[in-house]
Amino acid sequence: MLAGDAAHIHAPMGGQGMNVGLQDALNLGWKLAAVLKGEAPDKLLGTYDEERRPIGKILYTNTLAQVALVTRFDPGTLALRETLNQLLKIPTVNHLAGELSGFDVAYGADAKAAVTAGQLTAGVRVPDIELVGKAGVSMSLYSLLVEGRWLHLSFKPGASVSGPEWLRSTSVQSLAADPSDHAALRRVRALLVRPDGYVAAVDQE
Repeated sequence: MLAGDAAHIHAPMGGQGMNVGLQDALNLGWKLAAVLKGEAPDKLLGTYDEERRPIGKILYTNTLAQVALVTRFDPGTLALRETLNQLLKIPTVNHLAGELSGFDVAYGADAKAAVTAGQLTAGVRVPDIELVGKAGVSMSLYSLLVEGRWLHLSFKPGASVSGPEWLRSTSVQSLAADPSDHAALRRVRALLVRPDGYVAAVDQE
């Protein structure tokens, strides 16, 4: 009723529904856990619909368009298909790959613009990068999210960002790391990542 195929009725094109369903579950899972454990207010659950319903609508529209393109063979549709084939060869125009994989999902208008520009802001999925802690230990950013906790990264001494007012310090794993040369993180001083891998807050130079 809430996630995956139970929540979406659409054509099964490109495995897109599976990716959306997995992200639905990940988005809802940490929020349910936080509310049930008393670590977050009930209003957090409302953000599931706010964030994921637009993604479901994109899924429906996208798969409907794919069905039209692959099942009709009239001259107009064939011409449209060829035109789209040419457009998809242009990286700045091709948004289909990001929609199919779910990697381009962003929550909020500002976040969607930031994804296109390759920037980090609240609502953008953080890339899985190699971090080097102050002790010289290298680790994957995503490996730090496996416990379902928030992650605060500080790339500059004393730099920090705040999360929601209800967020407890015990729910946050904090790490001081060397500055990253990853394109999206070069100007980042501090970063707060939600348990589902999306940026909650960022401090940039």
